[in-house]
This record gives sequence, structure tokens and C-alpha cells, in this order.
Amino acid sequence: MKRILGLLVLMLFLNGCDDGDLTIETINFDDVQAASCGDIIYKLNGNEALYIKIPESANAFSNNVTPTDAPTTIAIGGEVSVTYRAYNGTVTVANLCNTPAPISPVATEEWVASAGTIEIATIAVYSTPDEITGATKILKYIHNIIFKNIVFNKPSGVQV
Repeated sequence: MKRILGLLVLMLFLNGCDDGDLTIETINFDDVQAASCGDIIYKLNGNEALYIKIPESANAFSNNVTPTDAPTTIAIGGEVSVTYRAYNGTVTVANLCNTPAPISPVATEEWVASAGTIEIATIAVYSTPDEITGATKILKYIHNIIFKNIVFNKPSGVQV
């Protein structure tokens, strides 16, 4: 009897749980520099592209330093879009910025953001102080872009 009970418990453990077909997909462009053309800011990583379209009228990238706790916030939707694409070959700037785009490589998957916000924090990079006057110049501005609560519509469903 103990053997039968032991076999039943063993079978219960072997067949008791199923995690389903849960797959978590990630987009990682951390080690890639951003570039732009017109209203499009993009990152290319091999056969992947992530790009944001923000019209100039949104004033998202004004050269004004934002306070640390108050970045510029823009809602995704309407004229503001975020798109991820996977291609069947190495993607180049010509695929995003030329009209018409080259025939190859071809986009094999596209995720379009339907909701969320974009936070843009702007900081100024200053020169070293002048030895005589102590004056500094702004050399450039750095815009850090963060996505919050972004929702992508994918061919297989929704990705948050």
C-alpha cells in the first residue's frame, strides 16, 4: 500500500504544475548610441531598430536643463510614436531615414507602442573653467530618455 501511495504522490509531483507558454521578451539597446534624422530618434543594434518619432512642435528637446525631479513628460500616441522592428538582415540608417526605404533588409516583426509616457531629462555639459576669468561654456546638452508604463502591440498580443 505504501508503494502505491508513494507512486501516486510521485506522479502528482511530476504532473502537478505547468507554467504554460509564458515567454518574456526584452528589448535591449543599452550599449548602442542614439542618433537622429528629422523628427526620428533611433538606435540600431544588428538586425533590430528602436525608434521614436516626436514632432518638433512638442518642444521635447529644447536646450533647457530640466530639474532632476521634473523631466519633460510626453504621452505616447497621436503624433508621438515608439516602434521596435526586427529585420531579416543588418539594418542601417537608410532603412529609417530614406523615403522610399531600401528593399532589403525586410522587417520581419514590428511592435508599435499604444500607450505609456516618455520622460526626457536634459543636462548641460560645461567646459572646464577659464584660467583667467573662471567662465565656462555649455559644450552640449545630453537628453536622457526613459519609457514609463509602455505598452507594445505585437503580432502575438500585447507586451507591457
